[in-house]
This record gives sequence, structure tokens and C-alpha cells, in this order.
Amino acid sequence: MRGNHAEISQRPCRTLGKICQRRVGGKTKCRFFRDFAAPALEHRFPVDLYEDKDNTCVRAELPGLTRDDISVEVVDDYLTINGNRKVTDDDGKVTETFSLNRSIALSDQVQADKVTANYENGVLNVTLPKREETKPRKIVIN
Repeated sequence: MRGNHAEISQRPCRTLGKICQRRVGGKTKCRFFRDFAAPALEHRFPVDLYEDKDNTCVRAELPGLTRDDISVEVVDDYLTINGNRKVTDDDGKVTETFSLNRSIALSDQVQADKVTANYENGVLNVTLPKREETKPRKIVIN
């Protein structure tokens, strides 16, 4: 690490994570990472956005969650994905809880009443159909 300032400036979060994530018994030794960086990083998750002529699609990897742990809503031109999970011990006592959330602004091209979602093998796929009037049309030339 010493003298490698380029790596720190190019990937500060990754580098800080490597420096700070010295775990002993599941606890992080680094106070900065435990108290500041880790909580901010755990609540958001990456998504892939792509579109074709008929749909806009959102793909999110949410391993370890079940369908019951996830909610998907379209409200006020935003797609919101929430995941909540409680970890219990052998006695059924809740030992840990965590939540994830992500909101994505939608264009007015989406038919909010026809949005569908599918969750399989830890991957959530949300399909947002486009309005007919916004789909590309081929114009016949006479």
C-alpha cells in the first residue's frame, strides 16, 4: 500500500475497504469503516438498466433474500425496490436485521399499471412496458 497513491485516488472506497476490513470474530477493527462507510454502502445495491423497443428493464442481484423480503412499487414516477430481512438464531430470536433500498426515476414513457417483476435465484427483474405512443414506428414511404 505504501507509496501507491494512484490506487487510492482511483478507487478510494475499494482501497479503504481493503485497509479497514480486518475482521476478527465478524467485527471490523477499523472504526471508520464500521461506523461510517459500511452503513452507507450496505443500504444501496447496484442495478442494471437496459431497454429495447417495447420495454425498459431493471435487473438487481439480491442474493439471500426471498420474495417475501422484497417489495417493488411505482409511485410518482419512481420505481422503488426495498429488501428487508431479519436474521434469527436457532431459538428464533432476531439477532440482526438489515434493509436495502433503491429508487429509480422513471420517464413518462412507462405504463405504470403494467409493470411486472420476477425474482429467481437471487435476481430481481422488473419489466416496465413503454407507452404505445412512445415506441418507435417504421414509416412507410410512398
